[in-house]
Amino acid sequence: MVLRTSLTPLRDDQYWIYKRVHEASYLGGMLAGGMSKSGSLGVVGTFPGDDINDEINAFFAGARQMRADIKQRVAFVESWYDPGKAAEYTNAQVATGVDGILQLTGNFEACKLNKIYCFGSKADENYFAPDNVVTSAVALWDPDINWIIDEWWNHATKGEPYQGNAEPRWFSVAEGGVALAPYHALAEKVPDELKAKVAETEKSIRDGIFKVPLDTALPVSQ
Repeated sequence: MVLRTSLTPLRDDQYWIYKRVHEASYLGGMLAGGMSKSGSLGVVGTFPGDDINDEINAFFAGARQMRADIKQRVAFVESWYDPGKAAEYTNAQVATGVDGILQLTGNFEACKLNKIYCFGSKADENYFAPDNVVTSAVALWDPDINWIIDEWWNHATKGEPYQGNAEPRWFSVAEGGVALAPYHALAEKVPDELKAKVAETEKSIRDGIFKVPLDTALPVSQ
């Protein structure tokens, strides 16, 4: 059995696991939109791509669910690791009036310096800046691992053939593959009404009542 995270499998024993966190990013966007005073939000990312664009677009869609007039600023540092440029782009966005940023570069120093709220990605990044990171869209790998183990076990014990997937497989909020991180010490800063709205929307996603749009188009400032 072979696991792949990006390339299309070529054999039945190759499994293509993927990860999308756009559902949780939508919820984070709701928080950002509901807490914004300026009506302007930003994103500082590494590279644009299918599983990055969907997260960014969902973030702004969630923000506009709370405030339709949200303005968006988008910048990519074009590097997997460039804290200097990440700080520069964050500061530049703040200078335009942005008061909430989805930070995809892992550098929250500018968030602390400018005393603005930021939002993390893929893991609970509150520990980087406890007074600034409200929440994060967290990728959870438990269902992916369990799926692969079950496939191997059924093959090893029952002789069932592998059925590798030719299309990427990711697990949703309802399936336990993604979640919104706790608010930690910032819980008191989030209005109760807003927390209730986010919790209601999250339940609607889990129950299949509301489906967060999957939008992989290149996000731009507007």
